[in-house]
Amino acid sequence: MAVNRAGDLYLAEQDTCLIRKVGADGLLKTVAGTGVCGASSFQHPATTQNLAPAVKIFADSQGNVYMEDASANAYVITPDGKVASNPTPNANQIVAIDAKDRFYILTGIRNGMLLRVSPNGTQQTVLDLAAPPPGVVNLTSFDGFGLDPAGNVY
Repeated sequence: MAVNRAGDLYLAEQDTCLIRKVGADGLLKTVAGTGVCGASSFQHPATTQNLAPAVKIFADSQGNVYMEDASANAYVITPDGKVASNPTPNANQIVAIDAKDRFYILTGIRNGMLLRVSPNGTQQTVLDLAAPPPGVVNLTSFDGFGLDPAGNVY
């Protein structure tokens, strides 16, 4: 489940592999999927694509919906209704989107990095698990993190 700044609610239906939007007006709309689970291709209308069940979905203020399936494949559904290519390098996991539409990706659980990607594609390393900054406990893995409204990572 994800909510964008406009108040639209996005739902990932596991059994039908659909992404649905409940608009701020209360109307339900299918954003992606056909109701049949399967593999999708890129640059085609999202509602004509079979999708794998989404395990994570995020929405940004520009109308993009990011989804990740159980195999850690990430996709973006664009405002014009297309399934676009993987927005993350090397099929990494999307783990959050902040108020500035920057998304955070995890390159690996052990000895990986937490990267912040701005809307223009610029990447910044937030945390390198293999080489933490001085004074920080040497982390070998983590299960999650949180963001505050200012974009600080906890």
